[in-house]
Amino acid sequence: MSLKEQSIGGATIDAGGISVKYFAAGIGEPVVLLHCTGSSGRQWAEVVEALRSDFRVIAPDLCGYGGTTHWPGNGTFNLAVEADLIAALLDLLGKPAHVVGHSYGGAVALQFASRHPRYLKTLTLIEPASFHLLRDGDDIDERAFRQISEVGATVANAVNCGDYQGGMRRFVDYWGGEGVWDALPASQRLALAARISKVSLDFWGTLNDPMRQADLESLEMPTLV
Repeated sequence: MSLKEQSIGGATIDAGGISVKYFAAGIGEPVVLLHCTGSSGRQWAEVVEALRSDFRVIAPDLCGYGGTTHWPGNGTFNLAVEADLIAALLDLLGKPAHVVGHSYGGAVALQFASRHPRYLKTLTLIEPASFHLLRDGDDIDERAFRQISEVGATVANAVNCGDYQGGMRRFVDYWGGEGVWDALPASQRLALAARISKVSLDFWGTLNDPMRQADLESLEMPTLV
């Protein structure tokens, strides 16, 4: 069953040895929605419902999240891995799409636009976590890069020593404010802690990607940030 034929529901495809789960609904021009770190394609459930009467909406789980298998470890992880998973999905679709990415999904969407521009009708980036674009910038960029690098290092150290909840506390409270982690239900804290190894890879990818701001000048698709 192709993406064009499928009714509302989920399915999987194989892309380079990674089993990619995606959720699809609706008919019309395709819209691909890419979720943030620690989440899954189900993040977009309400958006899918709002768009499905006018668009074919596809919301994949990125590598290591939801129903998509984890990075198998054959080499250094990078944002190109995620971008190529989305390209495999668009191969099935057979036509370009409006691509929307939130946070980490925004960083993936930007990488996807750079590597596979033929697949995009438009690009929308919501708070893209493309931390690598802060490199080689001014003093404000350098301070911001050092700050977010410290958060990434805390998460990586938590993976190394096994303090998964401590690492995710730093991650959640950094973005949401002090005390947000403690206010979460215990079940949600456990679920987030279980994803920390992929969260650490997300930081690695977004901090170390070689793309720089000057590389974006070649992108020609309509873009909203």
